[in-house]
Amino acid sequence: MIGDGSEVEINPNYYKKGLPIPSNRHPCRICGRPANYRTPFDPVTLKAEWLCPECYKEIAKQLDDLDDKPDEPKVKVITEYAGEDRITHMEKTISTGVRRGRDRESIYSEVLYDNEWMYNPRFTPMELQEQFDKLHTAALGTPEIQIGDIEAVISEGSGGKKSYQNHPEHGIILYTVRGSANGPIENVEYIFSYRIRSIERIENPADNIDVCYNIVFENVKKPSQRLRYDELTISQIASDIISSKSGVKNKQRLHEAISAIINEYEARELIKVSSRIPATGFFEDGNGALQFHEGKKLKLSLPKHNPKMAAHALEVLNDIM
Repeated sequence: MIGDGSEVEINPNYYKKGLPIPSNRHPCRICGRPANYRTPFDPVTLKAEWLCPECYKEIAKQLDDLDDKPDEPKVKVITEYAGEDRITHMEKTISTGVRRGRDRESIYSEVLYDNEWMYNPRFTPMELQEQFDKLHTAALGTPEIQIGDIEAVISEGSGGKKSYQNHPEHGIILYTVRGSANGPIENVEYIFSYRIRSIERIENPADNIDVCYNIVFENVKKPSQRLRYDELTISQIASDIISSKSGVKNKQRLHEAISAIINEYEARELIKVSSRIPATGFFEDGNGALQFHEGKKLKLSLPKHNPKMAAHALEVLNDIM
């Protein structure tokens, strides 16, 4: 049965799982909900028919009841999240979306779907919006400050000049120029097809040597394609790019180029600097003030505030002191 009331015969054997999760772009032909099971694409129209997991499961079950065939397709049931697990799951969904460069609307659309079909009980619209705003802001961190192109000179003299550049059109390059009787001779060596879009330096107030970075790289040809690294050293970032990312033109120069460009930005004081201890707890900042930090590897699940228990705890603490 479809929405207009007409009868149709649907064989689940014609449908295969085309997407890992249901998509709003492909409504179910029966109920209109997001679907991820499809028929093969028609060679003429290049279109397919789609079913949501619930309708696919129901049709497969009915066929199984009629024919008693044990080898009918099995459908994975959507996981249900309750209580605090709903927030944990929502946080993971949002942080994954932000890390992959998805916009706010598309992430919120996925959270709306999860709330409708996976959360028990469902959040009210106001509760959902409040939780989403809080978790999305936390996933973004501080607003990203875009940095412009820059030149990090590595050698300069009578023989010419060499510099690494964070170029808006060519990515990370090695630029060489030297004089001649016919004028300057320029040469460009391409290193990485991404440019550095933003940098945050993170210092450990308990250890001056412990420094890491939050860096976002942007594909110069497709700006929507980005690589995000959080709280990693330059060596760790360069190693990951060399071993697993496309767009690398010169592996031997990549680490030196990224390091030189970042050093130049730091020397000009063009990047944000933050103090953060890599653990959960209290630490004293450079001004002698006590600060609390929650590390990524150990997040606290604090109980609900109880004024009576808090007052009693302070009395006990006072006795001890």
